[in-house]
Amino acid sequence: MMSTQHNYAGIDIAKRNFVIAVSSLSKTKTETNNPKGIAHTVEYLKKHNVALVVMESTGGLEVPAAKAIHRAGIAVIIANPRQTHQFAQSQSLTKTEAGLKKVV
Repeated sequence: MMSTQHNYAGIDIAKRNFVIAVSSLSKTKTETNNPKGIAHTVEYLKKHNVALVVMESTGGLEVPAAKAIHRAGIAVIIANPRQTHQFAQSQSLTKTEAGLKKVV
């Protein structure tokens, strides 16, 4: 039996765009926060065999992307931003916004 490597991803949501970081990739991808960008994101996540996506709660801006990703069969966690920042700091993983994208 052949095992398939699953990846996870963090998505940093903003009003105009969002940044996607996939665990197996060193570079991030930026998409526009609109229906077309969300569709591209779902395709990108599937292409990279992402099984779990974590994104911070951003006052509802995350909801359309989260729903589309969930409908595509990928697990989604919407995390409390305070908890993700505290986790990163407790692990001495990052003190910058750029580094946090990799943690989330």
